[in-house]
Amino acid sequence: MGWTFQGGLSGTTAGRIYGFGVDQVLQVEMVLPNGQHVKFGPTEWEEVEGYDVPKTTSVSGVCRANPLEMEEDKWEWAECPEDINFDGLWFAVRGGGGGTWGVVLSLYFQLHEYLPYEEIEMLSYPLSVYETLDPAQIQTLNNAYQKYEILFFFDPESVNVTADETNACGWPTMASFFSCYGEGSAQVFETAWRGYLSSISQSLVEAGIPVSAIEAAVNCTDCSTISYFKDYASARPFPEGHPYAGKTSDDGVFIPPTTEISAMNAIIPKTWILQNIDKAAEMFPPSPTSYRAFGGRNSQATSDQANSLSQAHRDGGYMLQFIPVPADLLIPFPLFDDSFFTDLFPEMYDTSDGFPGFLGSNHVGPNMMGPLKEDWSKPCPLEWTEEERNEKCG
Repeated sequence: MGWTFQGGLSGTTAGRIYGFGVDQVLQVEMVLPNGQHVKFGPTEWEEVEGYDVPKTTSVSGVCRANPLEMEEDKWEWAECPEDINFDGLWFAVRGGGGGTWGVVLSLYFQLHEYLPYEEIEMLSYPLSVYETLDPAQIQTLNNAYQKYEILFFFDPESVNVTADETNACGWPTMASFFSCYGEGSAQVFETAWRGYLSSISQSLVEAGIPVSAIEAAVNCTDCSTISYFKDYASARPFPEGHPYAGKTSDDGVFIPPTTEISAMNAIIPKTWILQNIDKAAEMFPPSPTSYRAFGGRNSQATSDQANSLSQAHRDGGYMLQFIPVPADLLIPFPLFDDSFFTDLFPEMYDTSDGFPGFLGSNHVGPNMMGPLKEDWSKPCPLEWTEEERNEKCG
């Protein structure tokens, strides 16, 4: 479960409600580098105000006493023959990579009450509206929609929804829909959008948008499609005729080519997005590279305060896959060039106490490195050898 141990967050499985993958683990079974087969998990807790789960204060474990026994129902667990720092192991594994510290064999996860699954595919404006506007007007409308998205996710009261309602939805990367949990959860997203659009209609008119276009968008009856499913798995079956028809398909994971950086998955802080909302709306339009699964209850409240997941994950708003500037840019990808570390990074992160973690490591490409160690404003040159990059880059 590398997804879990590198953080684990999904826009499709209610991560904004329940938290990160590391927050769901109750017990870990693994084989350590010294050959010990162990099981360990929290055994002492204390309640802390502001958190949904108790703080882990002590972790205990046991070792298998008969390691040569192959039948699992005959395994015997007992006190370990040597001292093992289970507190440190529990902290390191959950956020620092499970395979880094041993071979993970099984996990016990926290289960949650069932919620029905809904998907909403938003078009935001009727296609007829786009056909009547010039590029500048279209950009104004797109920015308005992006600002609504930001407010819905990170300042829900400003668009008349509750925190619980907004946490129910997330945007999975490489998709054109929002995943929402709970009966009627997708409709909340659409209703709030219409209300927001009405509330800013005067400012849109002053920006040059025709009244007829605004009215058409507010009253559009086919600008979004809501689909209802028992759960996420039932929404992704293999089709009839397929050898695994009816079973759940795997959406797959994008593996960047080894000759490109391409997967510079930066976590953008929620506070920066809200403080620079107009800039964020213009810079980060919907694209296959955006991942809107951060910034809900998972920000802090679901942590047991005994894990090594970076603070960037807890404070995140979006995760964006920046790419090298292509020669013929046809769609609005966030661009990765020298300006990222020179201009954006100092705005988003405090470097006064050292270089902060800022990458969503689940999807980091094999060539992704931080900036130069001697100058954090400059990216690591791709043409350098692996040895040079490891030596001179973060």
